[in-house]
Amino acid sequence: MSESAEENTSTAPAGAPTLSDYLAFHEVPCPACGYNLHALRGDTCPECGVSLTLRVGLLKPKLLGLMMSLTACSLAAGIGAFFLGGNWAAGSFAYFFDNLTLAAWSCVAMVVLGTSFLILVISRRNKVVGMNRRGQHLLAWIPTVVTVAWIGYLMRVIAMN
Repeated sequence: MSESAEENTSTAPAGAPTLSDYLAFHEVPCPACGYNLHALRGDTCPECGVSLTLRVGLLKPKLLGLMMSLTACSLAAGIGAFFLGGNWAAGSFAYFFDNLTLAAWSCVAMVVLGTSFLILVISRRNKVVGMNRRGQHLLAWIPTVVTVAWIGYLMRVIAMN
């Protein structure tokens, strides 16, 4: 009886699925390099050599960077469009561009940049969610700081006129 207890050092119960069993039917990327591990026969990634294990657990999504960057980009594009649209609707569009050229062109730039970055973040959302904490924070704070600084600039220009 002690022989069989020493032989079975695995923590998985008998008949439990193994990593190879799981990968035989699922397309799963390597967590380190992204290599497709479908039908892998071992427990190491053939591309990067990282050791793989099969675990069941709840993966806490890292959505801070995604949500903050989407919010900042939407805010920048929305405020820029609001200023441009409001001046166009009021019939002072030409006046806006003649007298506040830098402010007017910054609105156009923020609409274009905010929308472009928004599309980029949405199209790459899986990579954004998979980024490390530092990358998430950079992605979150850079557009936020740029947007807040731009809004401050616009408020200063409006207050001066």
